Amino acid sequence: MFAEYSIAPGNILVAGDSILKGVSYDEKRRRLVLLKESFCAEAAKLLRPAVENISRFGLKSGELFTLLYEKLQNILKSGEQLPSLVLIEVGGNDCDFDWDAVAREPKAEHLPNTALSEYSKNLERIITLVKDAGSQPVLCNLPPIDADRYFLSISRSEPTRAKRLLEFLGEVGRIYWWHERYSAALSRIAQSTRTPLLLFREAILATDDYRKYISGDGLHLNCSGHAALLNTVLEYISQYAPSLLNKS
Repeated sequence: MFAEYSIAPGNILVAGDSILKGVSYDEKRRRLVLLKESFCAEAAKLLRPAVENISRFGLKSGELFTLLYEKLQNILKSGEQLPSLVLIEVGGNDCDFDWDAVAREPKAEHLPNTALSEYSKNLERIITLVKDAGSQPVLCNLPPIDADRYFLSISRSEPTRAKRLLEFLGEVGRIYWWHERYSAALSRIAQSTRTPLLLFREAILATDDYRKYISGDGLHLNCSGHAALLNTVLEYISQYAPSLLNKS
């Protein structure tokens, strides 16, 4: 919890994958877009410190470590003030598979982009990096995915491709379960390292139908989903770091 830490004055740095970047799937245009109403963009209007978002589409945990290392080193070299908080969410790309390779050879052995054990180690390295720089890391667990819609996306609605992917998966629901394992690992790392954790996953699952908060590709959040993330961030900061709220 924020109350356990001394938060130095400074900006807020947001670092992660496409979820934190604010990417969503536009069903009318049938492509990924960057939401103007992303939770990060809206939070920047409501928080006293400046919010800088360096999140990148497709980023994995090892790449996030490198991105943060370079960012923090550049801040230190420039003599600028380090961020007071670094908001971190990553894992959706780590747990994913090369679905083209799976479709070509569904009976072969296929590994995720990042093994779960390596993913956990990367999170620990990221936390240590941020703390050693003098900033406070805050982890966010992974919002849920809609396995059915995500399967339609990766199968491209092609019956033959879908059949071959199912030979590997066994059932569509395995996609959700596999993604959930990485989110659970992140939560365990937060607990073991005593790092504050924002419950993004629970914020979506606590709704009447969590699938309404996920965009058409089954993976990214829509505007309603980002509103739920914003509420989670603001409630947490209101309780543990109210001085960061813009009172005007």
